[in-house]
Amino acid sequence: MATSQLYPSAQRDLELVTKYRSGDHEAAEELFAAYKPLVINRAKKYFLQGGEQEDLIQEGMIGLFQALEIYDITSALPFASLAEQLVQARLIDAVRSGTRQKYKLLNESISLEAKAENPANADFYSEKLNLLVEINPEDKAIAKEELEALHAFMQNKLSNLESEVVSLLQQGMSYREAGDILNKNEKSIDNAVQRIRRKMKHFRADQK
Repeated sequence: MATSQLYPSAQRDLELVTKYRSGDHEAAEELFAAYKPLVINRAKKYFLQGGEQEDLIQEGMIGLFQALEIYDITSALPFASLAEQLVQARLIDAVRSGTRQKYKLLNESISLEAKAENPANADFYSEKLNLLVEINPEDKAIAKEELEALHAFMQNKLSNLESEVVSLLQQGMSYREAGDILNKNEKSIDNAVQRIRRKMKHFRADQK
């Protein structure tokens, strides 16, 4: 498969990531569909002891989701480069660990903001994306601790407005719709989102 067929348009990537950050879940689905050939291509190069090829593909999709979560849309680095790195890292880690017991990690640790503020939205990821990852009990315990830490962060570090913005955007509302409900203009909503992202970066740095 030609390299050009594995990497979607950089401009379209940026548009989809931006839409996802604004609460457009279909944007995530489109991005995942566009990059799945890349994940499959990379997964074919590895063998998972005690597992199947589909397990590796699922691991690679987790890496892709991680790229979607942490990609800096202001960066000069193309999304494709970050996606490639995280997919590859996830595959290598899966092969090294060789774990076989499956858990639905998206119900516990992916889209932490959605699960902490809007549990119903967490179901979206497990139902729509249906990604599984193999983790051992120690990793599962770590994921639980991260959830608890994030929940405390959401309660203690975000202002009332920021918490309301998170909740509304996670429900799939646009900036304008959220602004109408909160009696704020789109710029105020965008400013709140930027503050939330800065706080989340500090939170994630503290968790490392």
